[in-house]
Amino acid sequence: MQDYNINVNYNGVQNQRKTSIADVKLNRAKSQVSKTTIHKEPSSRNNLTLQKATAVVFAGATKINQYIGELTENTVTQRKRQVGLTLAGFGVLAATNPIAAGIGAAMYIGNAAIQYNITAYKENLSADFLKQLSGGVYNTRK
Repeated sequence: MQDYNINVNYNGVQNQRKTSIADVKLNRAKSQVSKTTIHKEPSSRNNLTLQKATAVVFAGATKINQYIGELTENTVTQRKRQVGLTLAGFGVLAATNPIAAGIGAAMYIGNAAIQYNITAYKENLSADFLKQLSGGVYNTRK
């Protein structure tokens, strides 16, 4: 077993004053002031903020664009609209958080550049192969 030493100072007990009614009223007033000065986030219906509502609108627009692209089978226009929606989303994000918008835009542009280079590399490989087979000039990129 472990021994515990508890030191008690009896000299300080005599100097303490008793709580008065004025002290209780002062403490109540302080607590009421602190309760009223607490900053509350303005809440809207169903706790949707402007950012959440904007995200829902962009997600809905993206889904509608996808459905229209599948229906019309016009993938070029679908891709162009999707790029426009993405850039508009970055514009809205830049208004609220410029750093996140810059990082997101840099990642989006980097991804697009990598995808373009991969596609170009695959097309050049197939063009070289067809060129060797035919013995002539064959180029898919102009």
